[in-house]
Amino acid sequence: MTEAFFTTREEKTGGICPGCGEEVREQITAVPGREMRHRMDCACDKRRREAERMEEYAEGMRILRREARREAGIPKRYQRESLSQLIPREGQQQAYRAMTDFVSAWRGDRRARGVLLVGATGCGKSTFAAAAANDLIDGYAFSEDEVRNCGVFGAPRRPFTSVRYVNVPMLFNELRNAMDEKTSAAHIIEQCASVPVLILDDLGAEHRTDYSRSVLLRIIDHRWCEQLPLIVTANARRMEDLEASTGERGRDRLEAICMPAAISCASQRRLGK
Repeated sequence: MTEAFFTTREEKTGGICPGCGEEVREQITAVPGREMRHRMDCACDKRRREAERMEEYAEGMRILRREARREAGIPKRYQRESLSQLIPREGQQQAYRAMTDFVSAWRGDRRARGVLLVGATGCGKSTFAAAAANDLIDGYAFSEDEVRNCGVFGAPRRPFTSVRYVNVPMLFNELRNAMDEKTSAAHIIEQCASVPVLILDDLGAEHRTDYSRSVLLRIIDHRWCEQLPLIVTANARRMEDLEASTGERGRDRLEAICMPAAISCASQRRLGK
């Protein structure tokens, strides 16, 4: 029988840890002609290592969430918003309830009905929509390996693709640039159509053409067919006002997949908020 190359044993050193009062012990590994000693963890060592592990995990989660917000397209101005921290003003309560209800419902049902936020410029529509996106990201179940890898290496291994925040006028700028650069506009449209949660911000502010209406109808129709949630913000008073952007069919689909919620208050920007 082959003799073991090394043996291990534990020994007391006679010392006492001043932090936790435990006896200090060493693990001794013996190899031919040599012994190696390693101080074993006492209670306070274990607490310190666990605290370091938890901080590493928390840092990984911070990195993942920050990158997820960036990849989702949430503007920097809104990346710190959260529905739980917002205090709705007079005239915002209906929209606030609609958004909090959606976030809660989506966590249990990926086919939850979306929300159409309508109101005047600056009344808080984009803030509520972005806050909902942030809350969805914060509630996303990243794997433990993903989180720990970020805490160690500082970068996620895969892109976040569950929420997409799209400013409608900027979407059509991006599509025009894609055509100029001979890249795939169809790929951009498909991303919007198929992402689990899509936010279309500022619908109606785009330059309205037959092409823009066809693109928006394609996105809305696909989400209606596949029962994918959609959040829309628009400077409109009635659903009928959206026909200029989506056409009659698109408006009909929006009514089916989005619950209207009106905001009626003064501009937050004018109030310095």
